[in-house]
Amino acid sequence: MISSCSLVLNGLLARYGAINDRLRLMGRERFELLRALQNDRYNEERLSEIDRQLPDLLHRHKQVHDAVLLTYCSISCFW
Repeated sequence: MISSCSLVLNGLLARYGAINDRLRLMGRERFELLRALQNDRYNEERLSEIDRQLPDLLHRHKQVHDAVLLTYCSISCFW
């Protein structure tokens, strides 16, 4: 049971890291687009896409965080 939980946990941690990296990249891209502040149609469209995607990614990040926490708790209960 503990081995299977650790395998699931490794998968969750990889997913957590990937979402975290994506959030950081999108945040950096948003900052760079805002800093450029060119009235370019592409910049405005990309900013609106980022603004729509960031809340969803944050919600998914929280869900994976909670899943990792619960998996650690279940491993400690079975230990």
